[in-house]
Amino acid sequence: MAFSFDKFVAFSDSSSVTLGDLTFTARIEHDPDSHIDDDDCHQVDRDHDSFKGATEEEYERTQAARKAWLNDEWHYAGVVLSVERDGWTKDHVASLWGIEINYPGGDNAYLAQVAEELVDEWNATEAAEAAKPA
Repeated sequence: MAFSFDKFVAFSDSSSVTLGDLTFTARIEHDPDSHIDDDDCHQVDRDHDSFKGATEEEYERTQAARKAWLNDEWHYAGVVLSVERDGWTKDHVASLWGIEINYPGGDNAYLAQVAEELVDEWNATEAAEAAKPA
């Protein structure tokens, strides 16, 4: 399998792979339900449990990431999988949400890994069979 996403992604970007007669498409969607304050590692309070044992450099890096999120430089998103066969498409056969995209210093390579795991772990092949008209 070879899903691929750019180093910088935008909402609605997608990548597809074909396995046999099935084409899987992984699409990036905005996650309106995830917020930086839901994530322990980006808390403001230096005394927060997530920073126990963290160096000042690690703390400053998380605060810089927090500032970048507040400036809309990175986002939380979902990877949504659809499958197509013989002209029939079943959307949203599997998804994973709360994923960081365009995170400072990151390359979004894990998005392809997430898409591959969605195909494997959620057995999207069976969902495609169920979506095909009789």
